Amino acid sequence: MILQIILFTTFMLVLLYLILIAIDDSLITRTYQLKTKKFKENQKLKLVLLADTHSFGFGLKYQDVLEQVIPLEPNLIILGGDIFDDKKPLEATDRFLDELQKLAPVYYVSGNHEKIAPDYPQMVELLKKNNIIIIEDNIILEKYNILLCGLDDPRSLDKTIKPTETNLKSAKESGLYKIFLIHRPELAKEYLDLGFDLILSGHTHGGQIIIPRLANGFFIHGQGVFPKLAGGLYEFGDTTHIISRGLANTVYFPRIFNPLEIVYLEIEGT
Repeated sequence: MILQIILFTTFMLVLLYLILIAIDDSLITRTYQLKTKKFKENQKLKLVLLADTHSFGFGLKYQDVLEQVIPLEPNLIILGGDIFDDKKPLEATDRFLDELQKLAPVYYVSGNHEKIAPDYPQMVELLKKNNIIIIEDNIILEKYNILLCGLDDPRSLDKTIKPTETNLKSAKESGLYKIFLIHRPELAKEYLDLGFDLILSGHTHGGQIIIPRLANGFFIHGQGVFPKLAGGLYEFGDTTHIISRGLANTVYFPRIFNPLEIVYLEIEGT
């Protein structure tokens, strides 16, 4: 009887330990290193991608994000959508943007929660007040030999994005290193023929649950169960697609084996 109690207690403690490990609300920096012939041999671009902070209304403090971004000394910072939330106060994001824009030039594309928010115009004003560059068309950054192209998120899940003919033409014809920013990764497949070198997305929250070695995400709106594009690095021919797992948990079910993440990229010339 005593042995059974000891075994049962040990089992419950191990189970509790595994659950505590699995429910991961830590903040990590995930690093990717890319190579390109479109940069000079000694050129390196350091880029940070932040997505889905949701107005810092779900536990994460903006100071914690800044603490990890500052040592990275990025050349550019990309905000990949849903930086604001459609139901949470805007003040924390306003303070965050004010501090963030002091570190490097910051570029923004909208997410679905922002585009459905009644106060989206106020969000835009806060972005402009804090010197955040809203990508509404192509932007050429000659200093880094790159072209940035970003598209607004559609207002509802059943709409599609159609880039302007200007975007299509310049993206196809440009010999620069081309970076495409689009919040929802599943929509990027429509634009793979435009010849982008790098696509950056958010939205997925990593599929909420990761089962190591078995499933890289459980469910995502727009992709369903066991999504193909949940988070990480994907290759489509000459195009690299990196999807941030995001910086918030907006549902009541915890993130499992799925920490909050800052994405850091080093792109080097060969």
